[in-house]
Amino acid sequence: RLDRGDGRHAVVTLGMAQIEVPSPPLEGASLSAPVDLFGRPEQLTIIAAGGRCAVKGTVVAQIYQGGHVDIYVECAEAPNRVLVRLPGQEAMTSWPIGEQVGIAGSVGQGVARPAP
Repeated sequence: RLDRGDGRHAVVTLGMAQIEVPSPPLEGASLSAPVDLFGRPEQLTIIAAGGRCAVKGTVVAQIYQGGHVDIYVECAEAPNRVLVRLPGQEAMTSWPIGEQVGIAGSVGQGVARPAP
């Protein structure tokens, strides 16, 4: 949801996280309005489920891509699986399929827009 804005930047609250995004796409949106948040998978990270995070979910798939691992997390708060891209292959053993996890990160370079 849209928490606040100052003309250049806005703050969107997602779970326990507050994320700063450019505000122009949110012009005209009222405070507390739901927004869609877009970010790159490499801007996200996986943490233990009990940690301070934006959303919680379950690891449902891992795809080793050579230099990184794509990990898909199913979250009740998200309409689709969330893709997290982690460097190296150790992510496969750190976050196995079925593991309960939290998703955190910085999508400050991402974009938010009013939800339809």
